[in-house]
Amino acid sequence: MRPAPQRTPGPRFEDRVKAICLIPGSGEFVYATEPVMRRIGPGQETAENVHAERDRANLLVSLDQLQQDFPNCESVLLVVSWFGDDLRCGECQIRPGVELDEKSTTPVSWRAGGVTRGGAHVVSQFEGAPAYGGTPSDASVLQAIAALKARGYAVSLYPFVLMDVSAGDALPDPYGAAEQAAYPWRGRITPHPAVGQLGAVDKTGAAATQIESFFGAAAPSDFGAGEGVPTYSGPNEWSYRRFVLHHAKLAALAGGVDAFIIGSELRALTTARDSATSFPVVAALRDLASDVLAMLGPSTTLTYAADWSEYGGYRPQDGSGDVLSHLDPLWADDEIDVVGIDWYPPLTDWRDGIGHLDATITKHPHDSAYLESRIEAGENYDWFYASDADRAAQTRTSITDGAHAEPWIYRAKDVRNFWAHPHFDRPAGVRAASPTAWTPESKPVWLIELGCPAIDKGANAPNLFIDAKSAESMLPPFSSGARDDLIQRRTLEAYLRYWDAEGEANPVSSLTGLPMIERAFLWAWDARPHPAFPALSQVWSDGPAWRRGHWLNGRAGLSMLGEVVTDICARADAEDVAASALVGALSGYVVDAPMEARAALEPLMAAYDFGAAEREGAIVFFHADDAAPVDVAISDLTADTVATPLARRSDAADAPIEARVRFIDAARDYLIGGASARRLDRAEVGVISLDAPLVLEAEAAERIAQSVLADRRAAAEALNIALGPAHLALEPGDRITLAGGSDLFEIAAIEDGAERQLDVRRARAAAPTQTQIGDPTAPVSTPAPTPAVSVLNLPPLPKAEGESRPLVAIYASPWRGAHALYAGAALSRRATVAQPAVMGELLWALWPGPVDRWDDGNIIRIKLYGGALASATPDAVLNGDNVFAIEGADGDWEVVQARSCELVAPNEYQLSGFLRGQLGSAPAMREPHPVGARIVKLDARLARAEIGAHEWNEPLAFAAPPANALATDPRAEHLTLTLPHAALRPWAPAHLRARREPSGDVAISWVRCARVGGDAWGPGEPPLGAAPESYVLDILDGADVLKRSVNVTNPAHLYGAADQIADFGAPPVSLRLRVAQMGENGAPGLNKELTITL
Repeated sequence: MRPAPQRTPGPRFEDRVKAICLIPGSGEFVYATEPVMRRIGPGQETAENVHAERDRANLLVSLDQLQQDFPNCESVLLVVSWFGDDLRCGECQIRPGVELDEKSTTPVSWRAGGVTRGGAHVVSQFEGAPAYGGTPSDASVLQAIAALKARGYAVSLYPFVLMDVSAGDALPDPYGAAEQAAYPWRGRITPHPAVGQLGAVDKTGAAATQIESFFGAAAPSDFGAGEGVPTYSGPNEWSYRRFVLHHAKLAALAGGVDAFIIGSELRALTTARDSATSFPVVAALRDLASDVLAMLGPSTTLTYAADWSEYGGYRPQDGSGDVLSHLDPLWADDEIDVVGIDWYPPLTDWRDGIGHLDATITKHPHDSAYLESRIEAGENYDWFYASDADRAAQTRTSITDGAHAEPWIYRAKDVRNFWAHPHFDRPAGVRAASPTAWTPESKPVWLIELGCPAIDKGANAPNLFIDAKSAESMLPPFSSGARDDLIQRRTLEAYLRYWDAEGEANPVSSLTGLPMIERAFLWAWDARPHPAFPALSQVWSDGPAWRRGHWLNGRAGLSMLGEVVTDICARADAEDVAASALVGALSGYVVDAPMEARAALEPLMAAYDFGAAEREGAIVFFHADDAAPVDVAISDLTADTVATPLARRSDAADAPIEARVRFIDAARDYLIGGASARRLDRAEVGVISLDAPLVLEAEAAERIAQSVLADRRAAAEALNIALGPAHLALEPGDRITLAGGSDLFEIAAIEDGAERQLDVRRARAAAPTQTQIGDPTAPVSTPAPTPAVSVLNLPPLPKAEGESRPLVAIYASPWRGAHALYAGAALSRRATVAQPAVMGELLWALWPGPVDRWDDGNIIRIKLYGGALASATPDAVLNGDNVFAIEGADGDWEVVQARSCELVAPNEYQLSGFLRGQLGSAPAMREPHPVGARIVKLDARLARAEIGAHEWNEPLAFAAPPANALATDPRAEHLTLTLPHAALRPWAPAHLRARREPSGDVAISWVRCARVGGDAWGPGEPPLGAAPESYVLDILDGADVLKRSVNVTNPAHLYGAADQIADFGAPPVSLRLRVAQMGENGAPGLNKELTITL
């Protein structure tokens, strides 16, 4: 699809991009230019790097797309990752990694860092899959550099450290926590203990010793070449120097590179001191730069990529008053050619609503002028937030420097003054008499990484990202978490326009003649081509992160909503059009037949919630919430209107019952999709149909249907009012309220005469203007299979105690993308499962076992349909690892955990060391779980299903069609289940006891089991989980004959001697007892039944 013609001056965003970072940096053959296949078995192979075009490597397809989407891109920064394994710099090794320790590939085998697969670090597992792709093989890096050069790109090499510290590694944390955070940022590598911790080694010789161990002693002479790739013969170490110098050797074998990055974002290391003003890492980086230069020659540009919070200086928060330009010796070093910065400072401070401070600047966070105005203003420039509470209240503290009028030394965003002025250290707050070695304007600045996530309010914190495995995963402040491609585009466009080499904002050095910001590499372009990435989630586990991440693949070429509207109007010879106020982006819009402009615009108006009106001879397009509604006071109305207002309200039953929207479904290979919204009241009047030839997500299309239905219902109520001379500025399309009320009305027409006659209709609240663009899908060559599906009606799970919806597990191979689950008579969508579940079936029966202690007697074998399992330590199991659900013969699920998961045959595992009947599920093992019973691993691969309140405890039909198929597809898997709402059902009581008293009475007691909040070990009772507390106690004769049933409000009952005689004729020698806690709905929960000898 072609972009709509641009109506604003200057180049399009795509034409401004001159440099880009090429990721992912991990993936054993992700950069190979030849197809690489993995051997599964005799006659079975699967592609390692061919997923978009047959017999053509992914990288080549991706580079084709890069050239097409960013035709003026001149420079590519190739990211290559090794793995750090500890935040304590003295213990940290940096090694090349592989995804699996055993893998056979053809026509080449993996080799990197001077080792083959057996000598490499094996990356950790997360949810049954490698947490990262492996290090790109050395040969594939050389192939990538050659391919980039062949296309005319200036190639830079960026050695990159990923931290492979998994949750539960139990490594001592230099920052004082019980263990190191999972998959942390490399900028947290530090001497141990870190600054601010008890026993911190900062400003001591111990810090220098640890740093020396981290950097190591590898030298350029330790690197040679064999079979076209680097070899190593130096000290037996996996050090930082070995890591960087290895890549320098790779660059040399590639015939050289345009630029080389010696490190990035090592903030906690570069600020580490061995004395008050000595920074040993800075000195080590200078030595390393000298060695790299010796290997690559003076034609290679060298730099270090400092974090945006690191490049300008160090201001320890220790009360010392120190302000030190710690990196200046590096920036001033003759071997360093440019100042490198990874540029992710907060650009905006946007919140929802109109009551926040930035809303006084602009109406929309996507306003280009607003974004540009914040580049050298706002947070970390004019002011900062001293605390989270200040941020919440927007209590801003000004950044000033009263002593020396150099506020820029405290401004992380003030790169201009950093570059243009000499720097004076201030040890203990005292300004030095002489400046540092930095010479103003002596070197240009390169923005080594410049990015923004495609997420709501992404410009508030462009450095943040969503990654389920990482402790660093976080939403930008005040973000809803919704996808927003437009904020990414507008943010990057603002930077590129503002810092344009020929722009007024970018000064030229009087020493070098070069612009201050000489180059900006956008983060990031992926070597995995779109739409294969992110659609093939069975190949790449990070695919779901694309939706809201920093990736540019699949987002270039978007058309702005205003441009599309203007173009449609121009095709109808309507040139006097104002659409610049419209906010939104389209990835595709089809006009495939002659039609009036109004007909072409209506789907857009519904999708993006905007209107149009004629104003001063021009057609003006606007969003409903662009301006606050005007309140019309009673005194503004004519006397007749006040006395007898003319209102028209149609019968609600006359409004349409359903709205249907047809759209282009990116999740189904751009086929036509359908969504609908339906009223649940007595309306009987038919269906509205809307063709929206937009590329959308199904959820977005459903919201359009809801909006259309709401519009029609609102339009059923109208008023005719007459105004006096007030409000002459009102025009059709404006919104009003009456007499300070909350009801909103839209002016449909105005007739001017002696009085202003207004026809107004009730208006619904404005919808969000950012309609979500559809997720991509990769084309498939074979039909998707009928999936295996299980609906798991489980008790509340840890960390999800508030969830009562059942879980859905779906497995299919090959996995062709997200699977939907439908249910009910109308087969409405109830869940979308994005990843295949780890599920299978029992090969050996599992017999009942003990509860609340290890079951070491049972051993079972299972056959997995797909996925992998791993054993866990007892502590890890007790902390929640290896949780499974096993389906019983009666449809109930037992939740179990297993210590040992031993692979005994392909796809077959032997499980033992169980914890049985977890989360109150012990009643599900009344009978042995038979051979063939379904077993499902409980992890994030499962989704929640929507169940209506009236559907619990009633037979409910489910349908799980193949991926991207309709609910009515004949290949769909069908289930009919009766779900008893297990998450709200009280658990069976425990410790049921009965004791005959000397009086002859029998004292019966039990202990309540809490389904929510029952794991606390402190004093006091756990939460009831149902109110009020009550139980039903049944006294039986044998297994079936009920003698007495009593309701009690405490976990005890005294069975009187007289009642015993009445029930049994004589005091019984034993009692069969059954007790259950009553739920909030008045139904008994799970029961405990026991025969007790008195």
